[in-house]
Amino acid sequence: MTKNETLHIRVNSEVKENAEKILNTLGLSISEAVNIFLCQVNLVSGIPFEIKLPNYTTPDMDFLSSEQTNAEIEKDVEE
Repeated sequence: MTKNETLHIRVNSEVKENAEKILNTLGLSISEAVNIFLCQVNLVSGIPFEIKLPNYTTPDMDFLSSEQTNAEIEKDVEE
């Protein structure tokens, strides 16, 4: 497939640097990773992964009372 288009995007420098390190260990450049992403968008006719807010609760915390939850938070703060 001929590559004849250029993308210019702005990203956070820290995000880019971290992504480059990870991609380098996988043997990929950012350009190759973006090409893979765009090919997957075409294949699935959408974003090729789920987009959602992170879940910051742990399963154990769901069953604790508010007092127990506060005690766990205090333990983490003290450590």
